[in-house]
Amino acid sequence: MAIAISAGDDPADDVAQFGAAQSRARELQAAVVEAADRDVAEFDALMAAYRMPRGSEDERTARARLIDETTVTATQGPLSLAEAAIAGTALADQVEPLVKSTIVSDVQAGRDLLCGAVLAALRTADINLAGLEQREHPEALDLRRRRDAVRRAVISVQERECRHG
Repeated sequence: MAIAISAGDDPADDVAQFGAAQSRARELQAAVVEAADRDVAEFDALMAAYRMPRGSEDERTARARLIDETTVTATQGPLSLAEAAIAGTALADQVEPLVKSTIVSDVQAGRDLLCGAVLAALRTADINLAGLEQREHPEALDLRRRRDAVRRAVISVQERECRHG
């Protein structure tokens, strides 16, 4: 929104300064929506796996295997959401000096909201990741690395905001 409001005064500047930013913002918005929708579906699949019958050994084995599989995807979804939101904070950093001074606070508030979305997504990932690590799942280490990278990125954004904001 801040990009669209700031664009328009000088058409030559619009293309150079705002065109790529607007395009990137649309891409990130689509990625966040897709990741959020996928997260809901993955959670539903995980809950269905937990509701599977477990009366026989075969049922318990099938249930455990499906729980492992769906826990991995239920961890990947929030991490994808968090990664897209972190990319959004980087875009906010890029456009903040370009937008009109009267709406720079909108960019800052958007960045704050994105940081909150990252932290919320990491809470979900953390719950799922703990179970995978407890079971020594082979994908747990890669998921932990992704999670830690996103956590470091959001902390960096927050620290920078505290120093300058």
